[in-house]
Amino acid sequence: MLYRTLLEAEMLAFHVNASYPRDWNMPQSWQCEIEVYKATYHFIYAQKNFFTDLIQDWASDSAPDIYSFVPYAWKFKILFHQFEMIWAANQHNWIDCSTKQQENVYLAACGETLNIDFTLPFNEFVPTTCNMRFCLRAEDTDLQLSLPECHPSRYPLLTLAKDYQPNKLPPRPACLGEGPGAPKPGKPRWRNITHAEAGWVDCWTVPNFTLIIDYTWHPIYPQKADEQLKQTLSEMEESMLSALRPPEYTPVVPPQPSRAVTDPSELTPDRLHVEMELSPDSQITLYGPLLRALVSIKENYFGEDDMYTDFEEAVSSPVLSMSTSSSSGWTALGMEDSERRDAGPAVHPLTLRPWDITVLINLYKVHGRLPVHCSSDGPEGPTGYLERLCFEMKKGYKETMLQLVLSPMHVFVSDSYQRPAVDGVLREGHLSLSGLQMRAHAMFSAEGLPLGSETLEYAWLIDMQAGALTGKVTVPQMASLVEWGETFVFHVVSREFQLERPKSSIICQHGVDRRICEAKLASLPGPCRTSEDLKYTMTRLSVDTVDIFIAEHGCAANIKTNFIRLANCNLHNQAVGRASVPWCRTCRFGSTWSSRTGCGRAPWACSPPSCAAPSGWRPAAPTSPSSPPTWPWPPTTPPSTRSSASSWSCTTAAPNGCGSSGRRRWCGTSAARTSAAAWGGAASSGVRPRGWTSSGWTRSRPPAAPPSPAPAPRRTCATANPCCIPASGSSPRTRPNCQTGGAG
Repeated sequence: MLYRTLLEAEMLAFHVNASYPRDWNMPQSWQCEIEVYKATYHFIYAQKNFFTDLIQDWASDSAPDIYSFVPYAWKFKILFHQFEMIWAANQHNWIDCSTKQQENVYLAACGETLNIDFTLPFNEFVPTTCNMRFCLRAEDTDLQLSLPECHPSRYPLLTLAKDYQPNKLPPRPACLGEGPGAPKPGKPRWRNITHAEAGWVDCWTVPNFTLIIDYTWHPIYPQKADEQLKQTLSEMEESMLSALRPPEYTPVVPPQPSRAVTDPSELTPDRLHVEMELSPDSQITLYGPLLRALVSIKENYFGEDDMYTDFEEAVSSPVLSMSTSSSSGWTALGMEDSERRDAGPAVHPLTLRPWDITVLINLYKVHGRLPVHCSSDGPEGPTGYLERLCFEMKKGYKETMLQLVLSPMHVFVSDSYQRPAVDGVLREGHLSLSGLQMRAHAMFSAEGLPLGSETLEYAWLIDMQAGALTGKVTVPQMASLVEWGETFVFHVVSREFQLERPKSSIICQHGVDRRICEAKLASLPGPCRTSEDLKYTMTRLSVDTVDIFIAEHGCAANIKTNFIRLANCNLHNQAVGRASVPWCRTCRFGSTWSSRTGCGRAPWACSPPSCAAPSGWRPAAPTSPSSPPTWPWPPTTPPSTRSSASSWSCTTAAPNGCGSSGRRRWCGTSAARTSAAAWGGAASSGVRPRGWTSSGWTRSRPPAAPPSPAPAPRRTCATANPCCIPASGSSPRTRPNCQTGGAG
């Protein structure tokens, strides 16, 4: 192998216990315990093929023989003390196999202890299926990420991790106590390669981790593979044992026509069950490069890029070469028809047995951190909390079904904006999602494909259902969330470190290279279309409720919607290629502007005044020099006509429809009447308001008002505005500006 790095350890200890009975041909038990101290293990998927070939070299290639069969079982127990397990996470499984200055993206799982238990059973003679169960348990495990020097996201990631470190972690609930799952920040961790000084960034901390892999497969016996295609293993066993039995006990089996199985879908699939569980109170930091590395791990170890390619390896195959005589790039010359048909070796149908895979992942009480650039004296970065995550997958030969369920999710964010003491509750904001369910269905087909080719996906359906999205945030808190979102998306979708595919060939819908597809040559001109071009996709999104408040000092905005639906699909129609259908039942936007007053009146009880005095009116005197009237609302008149609000606005309580502290309610409502000194200093001007007597400014019975004409639009005052004092020689009833509702 070009990638030769495998294991580096300080000490290895082997313990082998053999237990075998004295009776002939009785089951034997072999136990092997391996202890590894301070180990660094480099894992790639190609090592699986290496160990498989190694076992096949050790195994016998002779036909099964009952005389030489001995039942036995090997039980392995591997214990790692202070370990590092490193995975290569380059895109398309490119790996730099050089020894120095490697340009590889790495993910590393580092922990204190790791137990691996599994058993190799060989207890039956020619069994139909074999079962193997792996169990992995790890404690105090950390997931770390490393980017090479040439990666454009390396230094932004290191700077982001450094700026986010001074902030405090989310508090641990007191009800959990300091049990075994509690983190141990004071305990030093052993590290061999994954040092912070070398550019490794901590991304996830898990107290306990459990992984169970249950594998059931159908063995292929040497020199019996062709017979397995024509008859069952029970029939094979009967035919092999018939020569050992007496003639009178030999059963007579009627001859049956045999037919070799050529379609892999007719074979019974091998079964693989994977179950992973993380203990509560794990800490995850959501970096953009972390998500990108996890996607590459999924493709490199469980996807189509499972075979690695060295950076220095040159592709010499004429089929993979892009040097063609045609400018289109999809027509290859120099290959005869016979070479095209005999390009690949013969594949035995038993090696193409399909898989039946089930995956179950459970996460409990996950604490998340959303890293942003913060100063040492600034607010803490946004944090999140997820009660439970459950993921299920069932993959077969013709379909794959996925399901993701998220319990209530919460995001907490704070700011350090200076506000009055009464608005201290605005310092902490939150967003909550009651739940999320996602179901996906992928459909595959092997119709018309050559034997040994992968099935093609022809449909992909997604259905997402979200619950209620509620929250209360301020503008600085929203800016903090947007900053994290921009940084996260930039690192995920950045194309500055995109790698090309090592194989230049593109597989068309017929399962062959699109440059040499014979079906394409018989059809319309142009390259043969791929399965991605013909795949039907549909996405449906449903949100029950959105109710978010954006609050600040003296104002608040509310966004509320009900039953949001969104559907998107590619119709593959001659008229329409793609269609999207959004639908929302109700959508409401509300806002409230207020300023705290001494009257205790609701914020919406006062109307916003104008900032310029009406024409022909002189300013009112303030109540006292120590309490000038103020207006919190922005001006509604041009700057040339504005004047100071304290030079003409009224102050505290005023009669006949005016509120206190310079805030007048809509005219026509009732209000308390007080002395003249409390509502604008009218006594000093010598003009008394309507309905008041001149003797000590005591209120008398107001005279009956004559019937007034129908008010103009948006003019609701029935009397003169008492908040403004008329100039000499003018009457309050002759001023139309005083009749405008809410303007005064």
